[in-house]
Amino acid sequence: MEPPNPGGEHLAAVIQAQLAQRGYRQTAQRRSILHAMSLCAGRFSTDELLDKARELSPRTGYATVNRMLRALVRCGLACARLSSDGLTRYELTLGVQPPHDYLCCDDCGLLIPFRDRAVEILQERIASSHGFRLETRVLELNGVCAACHERSYQESRATVA
Repeated sequence: MEPPNPGGEHLAAVIQAQLAQRGYRQTAQRRSILHAMSLCAGRFSTDELLDKARELSPRTGYATVNRMLRALVRCGLACARLSSDGLTRYELTLGVQPPHDYLCCDDCGLLIPFRDRAVEILQERIASSHGFRLETRVLELNGVCAACHERSYQESRATVA
């Protein structure tokens, strides 16, 4: 999980209002889950969110967190992506399409979103050549970030010396 989001309380209120407009009733557990989400920045797993929510409300259950995440995805307020560690990670979108492309560090989990129109055009061309109409697209390039690469290099030098 990444550092806390400074606009988090406002974010929780926005999400709560959006859910209420869609007929989802508010409970104390759901409010604590929304507050826990507001403390997360970037992408998070169900378990990471559950741990954060239980810090705020110890009786929060896994099923409640899971239902809340599914509701957010259904409402277009979050998206779910399978990450390189095999976990589904969620990202709050509030109905705004997030960047589609990511550089993902397999060592530390760093996630760098990027947009490149040339990549988008290539993906559209590939889809079109196969008679495919794209609905959504995600490109995740996995590797090792500069910091982890440097750390690995330093560790290998230390073992040789």
